[in-house]
Amino acid sequence: MQRKISIIVSILVCGFTLISIIRESSLNWGNHSAVNKGQMHLTSSEDLMELNGEWEFYPNKLIDPADLEKSNRKPIFLKVPMKWDSLYSYKDHLKIQAGTYRLTITVPEDGMYGFRAESIRQSSRVYINGEKAGGIGNPSINKKEYEFRDGPFLFFGKSKDKRMDVIIHAANRASPNGGIVKPILFGEADQIVLQAAQEKQTEGFITAGYLILSLLILFQYFQQRHAKNELYFAAFCFSQSIYISTQKEKLIYLFYPDISSKVLLSLQLGFIHLSVLFFLWFAHSTFKKQSSIKITKWMSILLIIKIAYVSITPLLFWFYSLIPMIFMQVSLIGLLGSVYIYILFILFRAYREKVIGCEYILTAAISFTCYGAALGIELFLQIDIGRIPLFLFLIMTISLSLYIGYLRQLSFIMIDNLSKELLVQDQLKNEFLIKTSDKLKEPLRTFMWHSKKLMEGKEGPLNKRQLKYILEMQSSGKKIDRLINNLRHASSSINHSLRLIPVPLDVISEMVLELRDVLKIPKEVKLVDDIPKKMPSVIADSNILKEVIFNVLDNAIRHTASGEIRIRAFRVKECVHIEISDTGQGMDSLYLEKIFETFYQIPNHSKHDGIGIGLSISKQFVHLMKGEIWAYSSKGRGSTITIKLPADKTLFYEEKDLLEEVSADLEWLHDYPEENGNHIKKEIVFACANTQNNQHINYYLKSSGYSIRITHDEKTAFEKVQDVMADMLIIDLNLGNQSGIVLCQMIRKKYLLTELPILMIGSTNQIVPILDSMEIGANEYIQKPVDGIAGQNQILIRYEGFC
Repeated sequence: MQRKISIIVSILVCGFTLISIIRESSLNWGNHSAVNKGQMHLTSSEDLMELNGEWEFYPNKLIDPADLEKSNRKPIFLKVPMKWDSLYSYKDHLKIQAGTYRLTITVPEDGMYGFRAESIRQSSRVYINGEKAGGIGNPSINKKEYEFRDGPFLFFGKSKDKRMDVIIHAANRASPNGGIVKPILFGEADQIVLQAAQEKQTEGFITAGYLILSLLILFQYFQQRHAKNELYFAAFCFSQSIYISTQKEKLIYLFYPDISSKVLLSLQLGFIHLSVLFFLWFAHSTFKKQSSIKITKWMSILLIIKIAYVSITPLLFWFYSLIPMIFMQVSLIGLLGSVYIYILFILFRAYREKVIGCEYILTAAISFTCYGAALGIELFLQIDIGRIPLFLFLIMTISLSLYIGYLRQLSFIMIDNLSKELLVQDQLKNEFLIKTSDKLKEPLRTFMWHSKKLMEGKEGPLNKRQLKYILEMQSSGKKIDRLINNLRHASSSINHSLRLIPVPLDVISEMVLELRDVLKIPKEVKLVDDIPKKMPSVIADSNILKEVIFNVLDNAIRHTASGEIRIRAFRVKECVHIEISDTGQGMDSLYLEKIFETFYQIPNHSKHDGIGIGLSISKQFVHLMKGEIWAYSSKGRGSTITIKLPADKTLFYEEKDLLEEVSADLEWLHDYPEENGNHIKKEIVFACANTQNNQHINYYLKSSGYSIRITHDEKTAFEKVQDVMADMLIIDLNLGNQSGIVLCQMIRKKYLLTELPILMIGSTNQIVPILDSMEIGANEYIQKPVDGIAGQNQILIRYEGFC
């Protein structure tokens, strides 16, 4: 049905063009000359009429009206409208051709009458009854005084004794199409003014239509920036609007009344070539399979060269002084005509191959063909065909606009269907991740429990080789457990229960200090903690915040070969921004949003391990903590990821809640019952930094009947273990300027897992698989803060499990 409609519309366009050309041109049947032998007699002045016919003409002379009456010169009769080329020789293309037109009009009654001259090339001066009435440019035989200016203009005069004697001086230089080349309209003054206003409104409407269309399509393009054909079409419409404003009514005079004719000509030539260039690019980018890259490239180069030299006004007129205008016109028509034919070929080929929306393409192609034919008739035959080319071009533009809209509509429908399908797939993905992780958890739990029992020697002693295998099994099992947890977190349907409290940024600094020893940071990379000491706390879940920071740091380390990774924080109004920046390889801006999508990995970006869920999980967690996360990057210059979290309303975090909890626990410990004096206390060596939280653990273990030996460095801890024959060693990863990992490795060289259990305390659970993979030999790991009775009971539970 749509195909039939497009064929009918195309036939109507062809019929409209043919009828309009016949009606508008002098080939119109029934047309008769109103002027005969320089005389015109009117019996009525109610309707506007064209002053077509035989005018008196005096070639090579610009005769003053007073001299014309006195002289006995015999005129020739020249048909108007018509170019006067046959009367002049163009051997010298810079010579000025001039002439005087004369017409005597007899009107039915005296009054004010008006005239509208469409085009008197290329300059004119009008006299009515011996008085100057108007004109455009400065017609003169003297080259210094001559000034050309083309365009429509109005002139008015009063009849005298029901008679109007109209004398027009016309001059032309460097152009073969001189004289009165388009009809002069005559009528009552009010009618002429009204008709001129209507012409300006019509052209203003068309110009504004192109301009508004260009802005609308440009706005659509900048929303997505994918379809370059929309950008080219918007540029084409804009260029066309400027070009139309320099034609016919010369609307550009309304904004720049003093613009010179030379600059105007440069604008006309420049923007007509720009319009064709952008239209060529639009056709090529829209129908790539139907066009040739080589032909498009060479035509574009020729058009750009032409635009460059016609836009430079002095250069353009220097060429005109060397080459006759006819050759310039032939080169103009030849280049533009070739491009028009090539574009037409693309459009018809697209229609023949039945591309999507070919119905719109057929109407556009037919309109484009009729436009070229009408333009050729007007240029070559100098026949006035009115606004037919403009309206045909407008029909073509509307057809192509509808085609673009149709493609956009199809895209929206496709996107909507894909969105619905993606929602279904996302739900299936979530269900798959949850079910898979649940199914994997059960056998993994059994595997980990049995391997732990073997490692602790519950089923008999193990030799070193067997113990090594068990450690590797435990390490691999914990990696799988972490992967399963990440898969569950990656499911958007999981409801995470968070405990949002004021969290000091000191926990991040402590974690960074630990990670320097734990993570496999290249020697060329420096991890810098640049968080100010006095910063507001953030409202967050402490453990979740640590996991987010770890994921971002881990991502930065994997993509930074040299330089530094810097973590800093600063306050912005009611929020705190935590920035993690690196000097790594960076990425293109188009990936900045995609890196936070589940399972997304930048193509050919890195050879490092990973499945693309770390940043995705981090984004989910940050949003659950009522924050935001975003990335900024430049390829080859590193990346910066910013985490925005609400700041605590109290200006600085003072650990009030923790201190109150510590005080309450110590008061409880004061009344804790004493152990039996015959009981042999277990010896525990505690290697830690001197912090409030660690002292709290010390008091608790002492009150629970254990003998605690506190050390703050590797050497003393190693000696204490040997001296007291310790039953368990607790190591804080953060030993100030020393490493808890090194201490653990030193101990394991002397004691087996079953001989001396080691419990490690650190700021985040994320480093557990890393510690296992390093085979440092820790039996268990507990995450800070170990505060409150429930938290510290974890230590006793772990110890009982070792025994």
